[in-house]
This record gives sequence, C-alpha cells and structure tokens, in this order.
Amino acid sequence: MVPRGKRKVVDLGAGTGNVSAALLEAGHTVTAVENNQGMLDRLRSKNLPRERLTVVKASIENLTQLADDSFDAAVMVNALYAVDDPLACLHNVHHIVEPNGVLALSTTHSETELDTLLNSIKTQLAETGQYNRLSADYPLLYDVNCAALASNRPKMIIRT
Repeated sequence: MVPRGKRKVVDLGAGTGNVSAALLEAGHTVTAVENNQGMLDRLRSKNLPRERLTVVKASIENLTQLADDSFDAAVMVNALYAVDDPLACLHNVHHIVEPNGVLALSTTHSETELDTLLNSIKTQLAETGQYNRLSADYPLLYDVNCAALASNRPKMIIRT
C-alpha cells in the first residue's frame, strides 16, 4: 500500500520485522517501532540492510521519539487493536507523517468496533477542519472496511 520509490516509512508495531523486510525489499528506508524485546531480538537477527533500517524500542502509543512530519508513510499491521486508545494513537501517527503522506493499516482482530473507530476518525477530521478535503475518500474508506469485516479478511485503511 506504500507507493514505490525510496521513501521514508515507519513500521509501527513492527514485531519480528516481516513488514519491515518487505518495505526494505521494495526500496524504502524503514524505521521499525516495537516495544516487545523478544520481537526486537528476532527482528535484529534477520539479515536486513542496516543502512536503510532504524530500530526504535517504543510503544506505538507514545511516538514522541519521532519528529513531526518525518515520514512519507506509516504502516500498522495487526497493531491498532492492541492499543488502549486507537484514536489517540492515530492522532500521534498523524504528527509523524508528512502532509499528504500515507497511512496504511490492517487488523484481523474480530472484536474491533469498526463503526466506532471510523466514526471517531470522521469526527476528528471534522473537528480539525480536514473532513471537507477528504470527504470524497471517506465513503470508500468506510465501504472497503465494512466489506473486509464482512468477509473476515484483514481490514485496510489508507490516508493520502
């Protein structure tokens, strides 16, 4: 979901680095953020190109170690369902991704309250004056996520 090219991408909740590896293979420069030491140990044991990989031990709920507007894209695979406050987490992600950047996320967690999450995103966009600019994308976002939930496939959200 991240456009091709040498872009700076943050892999939030990187786990053992499978997504980071795919991003690196696609030519991106990657910052992998993970707070579980066991996962980080496995990530570091992989033969990944260290010149384009930065590993940060941190919770995805607290991204203060990362500078505002420092990434072209953010990726969250099977991570958002595990945070206490998904909307606050997404708000923090918004700060580290440059304007017009991309956020791609998926989750297979069956207990995710999709309507609550998407309505919270819509409310936040409206409150910050961004909804009008993105309003044409919102129905697609909603429909894609509802279809994914109905088919029990991973859900994906993309913000451009």
